[in-house]
Amino acid sequence: MAFGIIYAIFPDLTKKHMGKTLDEIHFWLIFGGFGLAILFGIIGMHGAIRREADLTVIFYWAMPHLLFFALTIGITQFIFVYNFVKTLHRNYTKDSWRVQ
Repeated sequence: MAFGIIYAIFPDLTKKHMGKTLDEIHFWLIFGGFGLAILFGIIGMHGAIRREADLTVIFYWAMPHLLFFALTIGITQFIFVYNFVKTLHRNYTKDSWRVQ
C-alpha cells in the first residue's frame, strides 16, 4: 500500500514521472513477498515455531526457497530506490516540452 501511495503522490509533488519500465519491474518482482508469506504459512501449519532463531531439520527444505523470495524482495527495494533517486535528479518531465 505504501508503494501505491508513493507512486500516486510522487508525480504530483515533484512534477516528475518515474520510469515506467522500472515501475513495472518493481511491481512484478514485489510479488516475491507473497511467495515468502505463503511459504512461511505452509511451514507454520506443519509445526514450525515462530520467533525462533533456528528452524528444525525437517524444515531445511524450505530454506533455499525462502532465501530466493527474500533476495527477490531485497533486490526489488533497490530497484525502487534507484528509480526514485534517478527521478529526483532528473531535470525534465515527460510533458515539459509542452507550452503551458
